[in-house]
Amino acid sequence: MYTLQRKNYWTYIWNTVTGSNDGAYVEFEDLNTEQRQRLLDTTEQIEEAGKHLANGYRIAIETEELGAKVLQDLHAQRETIKSSLNRVSIIQRIMNYRR
Repeated sequence: MYTLQRKNYWTYIWNTVTGSNDGAYVEFEDLNTEQRQRLLDTTEQIEEAGKHLANGYRIAIETEELGAKVLQDLHAQRETIKSSLNRVSIIQRIMNYRR
């Protein structure tokens, strides 16, 4: 299973580097030094891009959680303001009635 995954991975990388779409598998050991280096560089770039994507996803989740908390706080504050306005209205009616 691991060998198949490894072959598929290297095939994908090789096709990415060479622009080939034939799906042919090339043994890493059969590549010349320049091809190996390009393959390793591309692998590094893909891994780095994956890390950036994971970090971006983490930030998006944190931002969403923070936004939800802010909305909850705003809702609670709105309810407090509505309650306060209702009390002020009642007090004003009482004051006007006593005059």
